[in-house]
Amino acid sequence: MVGRDLWRTLPSFWQQSVRARAGWRFEEFLRAVEQGRCEAFWENHTATRMLRRWGDLVPAQRRHLVTVPAPGAPHEVLWRRFAGIVGIADGLCELTAPTANPSLGAAEIEVLRRVNRKLGDRYPLRTPYRRVVHRHLVDAVLKRRANELRFGVGPDRAGWVMDLAEQQIKELQDYPCRVVGDLDELRPAKLTPAGGGDVDDAHLLEVAIEAIVDMLGHADSLSERAEHPAEAAFSRLKHRAAGGVRRRVRRAIRRDAS
Repeated sequence: MVGRDLWRTLPSFWQQSVRARAGWRFEEFLRAVEQGRCEAFWENHTATRMLRRWGDLVPAQRRHLVTVPAPGAPHEVLWRRFAGIVGIADGLCELTAPTANPSLGAAEIEVLRRVNRKLGDRYPLRTPYRRVVHRHLVDAVLKRRANELRFGVGPDRAGWVMDLAEQQIKELQDYPCRVVGDLDELRPAKLTPAGGGDVDDAHLLEVAIEAIVDMLGHADSLSERAEHPAEAAFSRLKHRAAGGVRRRVRRAIRRDAS
């Protein structure tokens, strides 16, 4: 089981819900959590609930809680904690190029939220939604933007989040499981002030127009691939081959160094 502080978990859950076709505002989501109307958040994204639901199914000695390090920690720390539990030796896996699922900025996620609202009953299921909206808007355009305008829980809710964190830590201290990391990492380390997700309409319009322009470029590239499939296939093959060479070179360098 993985546990992360609520200051980061709350905006992450809301963004993932929008990326799964939800249309509610961040403030609406926070109010739902405060008022106990969002059980999915507590059941699937808090260590206390998840351990009570799944941990009780196995003996105490086989229960593990891996805490997510505070922001700024080396990226390999979380991996090493997990690897230590399952018995993966150091150096067995390549960690030089970690994968990431970049967060969208406040303007970009607001564009997607409004698109979701306008879709109506189109693409109601996960697979067609991902095939169309994620492929052509989220992955091809919104993820590639600088996403400079960040959002998160506002300072007005800092006390509420800290109280919840202390409650979680106390409950986990009393729960029989092995903690890999530190329960203190469930206490937000940096209550960085952030906007609540509201974006100025003028800025949002600018981002939406830029997104449309980028989607036109994406559509143009898809058309070129359709017109010249052999060239596109050769380009993909060349890219994969170059990636394989780079990985082999890195492994050879590490062997020589050791």
